Amino acid sequence: MNVVVLSGGTATNSLTSCFSQISVSENRELTYILPISDNGGSTSEILRVVGGPAIGDIRARVAQLVGDPQVGQLLSYRLPNDSVRAKEEWNSIVEGQHSVWKDIPTPVKEMCRAFIIHMQSELLKKTKSANAFRFEKASVGNFFLTGARLFLGSLDATVELLMR
Repeated sequence: MNVVVLSGGTATNSLTSCFSQISVSENRELTYILPISDNGGSTSEILRVVGGPAIGDIRARVAQLVGDPQVGQLLSYRLPNDSVRAKEEWNSIVEGQHSVWKDIPTPVKEMCRAFIIHMQSELLKKTKSANAFRFEKASVGNFFLTGARLFLGSLDATVELLMR
């Protein structure tokens, strides 16, 4: 018997390591089935400005499952709640100068930045002063996944790329 987890939201994140341990110890395949109906936080902003599907729950699970803890931390990093500081940090992340990149290997950093830059380009095209994107508490992983999805044209390809 394989392990299948039907879930959404952050509640399952704390159980991810338990499911992984069961899967490994029993030599079973582990599959997550996640909704793409999340509308909280930066997901709602991304949906409002760029469109969907919603990726917040997917990002949270991938951040827990990705093999590299530094990449997991990058995907989980949230911008500050202050609008000015959040925008400054976002620009620093886009430019590759932010401390969140400190422990990320250069090839991984530049691959991630390419999709983040693509997301920045989409935000610049789609936002006007009255429709400005609100960066407060936004998840860097949501930006990455959305930028990759827009570039690759597929959420499945984006998740597969990230897991590799």
